[in-house]
Amino acid sequence: MPRQENESPRDRVVAVAEHLFSDRGYKAVTLRDIADDLGIRQASLYHHFPKGKEELFVEVTERAMKRHAVGMRTTIAEAPENAECQLKAIARWMLSQPPIDMARMVRSDMVEIEEAQRHRLMQTALRSLILPIEGVFDRGIEREHLKSMGHSRLLASSFLSIIEAIQVSVRFSSRRPEDMADEMIDILMNGLRPR
Repeated sequence: MPRQENESPRDRVVAVAEHLFSDRGYKAVTLRDIADDLGIRQASLYHHFPKGKEELFVEVTERAMKRHAVGMRTTIAEAPENAECQLKAIARWMLSQPPIDMARMVRSDMVEIEEAQRHRLMQTALRSLILPIEGVFDRGIEREHLKSMGHSRLLASSFLSIIEAIQVSVRFSSRRPEDMADEMIDILMNGLRPR
């Protein structure tokens, strides 16, 4: 991973850890892996993160989610005021970022950390990832007469899962991820039946 100018040693640790945790997940990454990637001794990591791997994981995960929150809110604000355009803007933002892999995080990463930290990250995920998308569906129901099924949070979570699935699917497809996202958004908005 290339070093950024003016990047503090702590920020460098966070950047390398984010890359490794994103790629492999919490359980599969050791502090030794992070130290090796940085070219430092493992004990040096405790200078920046005295509580160790869990403290580092929580900070890295919160930073990534908060970055997504800012990015999504900005793209929503800049997109035309209709649900389809805003969902496409969110999809493009998410596809431009390292994947979060919420499914893996909930199934395996979260079970490895303390309950208080797990709760903290789940609340951050809700505020940063789910609620901005849920708001797009809620406003779409209010303004555009989208079908209200009373499940905006389920729609938001499903949309997030679809985008994450596209981030994996591009490895097996020659199609552009943006085109795949547009097609899935069209299906979500208009259904599978021919028009």
